[in-house]
Amino acid sequence: MPKAHKMTLNTRRAIGKYKEKYPNATIGEIAGKYNCTYNQARNAIDQYNDGQLNRERPKKPDVSKILASNSGEELFQKQYNLSLAWLEKDETMPAGERIMLLDKLAGINKTLQQISLQNHLKRTDAELIARIVRRYEPEASDEQIIKIYHEELALWKTSL
Repeated sequence: MPKAHKMTLNTRRAIGKYKEKYPNATIGEIAGKYNCTYNQARNAIDQYNDGQLNRERPKKPDVSKILASNSGEELFQKQYNLSLAWLEKDETMPAGERIMLLDKLAGINKTLQQISLQNHLKRTDAELIARIVRRYEPEASDEQIIKIYHEELALWKTSL
């Protein structure tokens, strides 16, 4: 006898709901209605009654809490490390797929390095600019330094 086709989760749920709605329906009738075997219908009803077919949807993470506790760069670094660890753990992956994923991870690593460098330079530049301005104007406040910086930046852009 040929093996019966595997039923989808939705079909098994539908069989369980149908039996719940029509308790007097026989398993044979239900199997005919859903085009499955008697045993498949019986198993679906048993699983539905046991609560095995009711999956709870995973809760969405609270993005604001995640972003408040981590910077974008830290989150990006965590995802990169997680992907690399997953790739290392899966030893059954075909070589072609592994090479493709390694290439993508190399691109991600390059992007991560660029982001890290940009963040570092922005902080270094801000401190460096403040020190240069304070060398010539020791009493300059942070607001005055920002104003001077924006004025000079505008002059520099117009001179190009």
